[in-house]
Amino acid sequence: MATAIAHRAHSTSARRGGWAARAYRTLLAIGLLIVWSGVDSFAGSDAAVDLDSPPVETRSPPPATDSDGQADAGSATWKPTIPDDSADWVMMVSGEWLRGKLHRLREDTMEFESDELDDLTLDFEDIAGFRVGHNRVFVLNDRTQYTGRAVMQDGRIAAWTAEGKREFAREHLLSIVPAAERRLDLWDGKVSLGVSSTSGNTDQQDMSGFGYLRRSTSLTRLRFDYNGTVSIVSGSDNANNHRGTAKYDVFLSERWYLSPAILDVFSDVFQNVSLRITPSAAIGYHIFNTSKIEWDVEIGAGAQFTRSDSVPLDDNGQPLEDEDSLNGALITGTRLEWEITKRIDWSLSYRLQLGVPETDQRFQNLFTTLSLEITKILDVDLSLKFDRAANPPREADGTIPEENDVTVTFGFGLDF
Repeated sequence: MATAIAHRAHSTSARRGGWAARAYRTLLAIGLLIVWSGVDSFAGSDAAVDLDSPPVETRSPPPATDSDGQADAGSATWKPTIPDDSADWVMMVSGEWLRGKLHRLREDTMEFESDELDDLTLDFEDIAGFRVGHNRVFVLNDRTQYTGRAVMQDGRIAAWTAEGKREFAREHLLSIVPAAERRLDLWDGKVSLGVSSTSGNTDQQDMSGFGYLRRSTSLTRLRFDYNGTVSIVSGSDNANNHRGTAKYDVFLSERWYLSPAILDVFSDVFQNVSLRITPSAAIGYHIFNTSKIEWDVEIGAGAQFTRSDSVPLDDNGQPLEDEDSLNGALITGTRLEWEITKRIDWSLSYRLQLGVPETDQRFQNLFTTLSLEITKILDVDLSLKFDRAANPPREADGTIPEENDVTVTFGFGLDF
């Protein structure tokens, strides 16, 4: 009986041991299945973007939001869609995602427009990744350009272009600029005009205007400028001056640019300058080149041709001085464009031209404008123009023109 009891105890223990072993094996299998499912789910999520596959539009649930309606950075389960045509996404190193439109990246500063946060300026070092759904031009350090949509992740960037996928390291990226869908998109400009009229004891009509037309790409910039003033008092000219400039720039690097072709044309009969033409070339440097402020300085050299409006005559009616002169010129200048607020802009340009070897021929021009935006295309402009000609040539009657001319203009500008 003792043997039978012992046998039953042993059988019961064996059955219990077999049940425990089966339960252990079952739990182990379930655990392995859970781990495998979690790894497979993570690998299949859009958090790990496959840089071998082009961006495709997908759908995802809306992000978790805080009390202010902003995306909750702590919501680890949500990620934005793969790039589509509706928005661009930027991920900060903190893990926060920003939705909006990426305008450009230059000088390690990204310009990003958010519907909720408005215009943002982000340091590139604070950005962990991005998903660009709009076509952009990606410019590398060696000046190579790729146009298309792109994803940046783990220090690598994949861009999908018309020629196929291109992949490169983050540190090789120099800038990101908008891709013009039409050639017309490369152009922008402005025209501003101020007019006044007086009648009665004095009949006077004044008109001043300025404008520019600019074509910008990732590697070049072409710009045409004009400003002029005409004033008529009782049928006679009281002011009549005009300046036009054409300039072509080639960007050599993030900071430096070359201006191989510059042409400046000036006329002011009251400075006794019928025509002054100055072709030149220059080297320039970007002090600032951000979304809010652009400041360039440059220095160059060229030739200077001047024709006087009149010259003194002797008793026989022969000119005492040459009407035309030709010499060299050293030129330096600067241009500043500053978006002070969303509605107020300030621009300033200054140019100093020094004759060589006739150093007494010095010409200075300063033009500055404060613009208040009324609508998207209409501005109110307050402008000041200063022209100085050292030692201006004598006129036919022997008088010497004033060296300085200052014009202040109030007018309306049209942006396009």
